Amino acid sequence: MHKDVSLSAPPPRRIGAVGIIRDYEGRVLLVDPSYKHGWILPGGGAHQGECPHAAVTREVREEVGLELYPRRLLVVDYVPENPKDDVREGFNFVFEMGIVGHDAPKLVNSQELSGIQWATSDDLPRLTLDDQHRRIREALRVIEGTSSIHYLVHGARVCVNDSRRPIT
Repeated sequence: MHKDVSLSAPPPRRIGAVGIIRDYEGRVLLVDPSYKHGWILPGGGAHQGECPHAAVTREVREEVGLELYPRRLLVVDYVPENPKDDVREGFNFVFEMGIVGHDAPKLVNSQELSGIQWATSDDLPRLTLDDQHRRIREALRVIEGTSSIHYLVHGARVCVNDSRRPIT
């Protein structure tokens, strides 16, 4: 048995759950968090003992007032720790949440969010940070059927045969 990780006190890791919600024109719903720069997918951190699929359902309801349930898992994105930006190591599970009318979502949590908007694929690089853009792009590829579920590191595909080299 390895002695470098204690089973009684494992390292803390954040579990995030976000959803791809699209409208009938294929645009993606984004939210603007008031606590950091760049637009992101609706969702957030899972509570202690909460499954990622339950977390994304709760977060989407709390943030944009939609009662949606995950249809399938699209990508799992490992996020390395970045103390400079106060980012804790963790995983983000990205789920497909379905298609809704463009007027259906509304800003519910104005404490955490300063806006919501629909974005086309062409809008994403301008609105989102690079890792968010890569994560959304990979998730959309799975939805479109041009790719299968992926394991990502900071938004970039990783070949499981060589974990030292991301695939671009």
